[in-house]
Amino acid sequence: NQWTDWGWGAWFRRSLNKSYTLDKGDIFAIASMGTAHLLSTQLPQMIASGCGISITMIGTNDLGSAVNIEANLETFYDALKANNITAVAMPILPHDAASPFSAETAAQASQVNKYLYNRAQTDTNLTYISGLSDITDFATGYAAAGILRDGIHTTKIGAKALGEAIVAEFNKLFAGPDDFGYAIEGNLYNATFNVNGNIITNPYTNGTSGTLQNGATGVVANDWSFRRST
Repeated sequence: NQWTDWGWGAWFRRSLNKSYTLDKGDIFAIASMGTAHLLSTQLPQMIASGCGISITMIGTNDLGSAVNIEANLETFYDALKANNITAVAMPILPHDAASPFSAETAAQASQVNKYLYNRAQTDTNLTYISGLSDITDFATGYAAAGILRDGIHTTKIGAKALGEAIVAEFNKLFAGPDDFGYAIEGNLYNATFNVNGNIITNPYTNGTSGTLQNGATGVVANDWSFRRST
């Protein structure tokens, strides 16, 4: 669901700094897969893609099994580092009462998250971004109300909350250039001299002579139209 409103990735990509892109072909995650599949399939795909940054959230499907999650993640992040791919690690997320962790699996999830946190303290190639404080009800240990739809997977509201929490930290760490750093007279498009320029006239939204339509009220900048959608 990472390309729909049900996945945090969709909300993440909408707020990325302009120097980064996330296309549908860059999403290698497959539902129900674990860390063994991450090593055998997704890791080679990431390396072959030529990506500069890998964002990975995995581990839930391995909890309670014989899989050594931390060992597999250690191999994975070592491989990213060896291939000059900057790594962003995300945690195993909490469940809620509709599909609760057992005491054992909850402890295991915390241990995996702590491993990621600790590795990020010493590995300059790895950043740990959790978002847990934005979606967790710490009074119960479950995900906050409205975050999950089935005890495990996010609602649209939950996906938005998580995606925006993640991108806020991502943009701090991987800051792109500000538009105002190169925008002479609005960085306007010119077919000869600035083919990648801005095609929006009055990009700074100056003035108040724009057009209001369909019952919209307020003040609109010059050359802009503001329309109410019923």
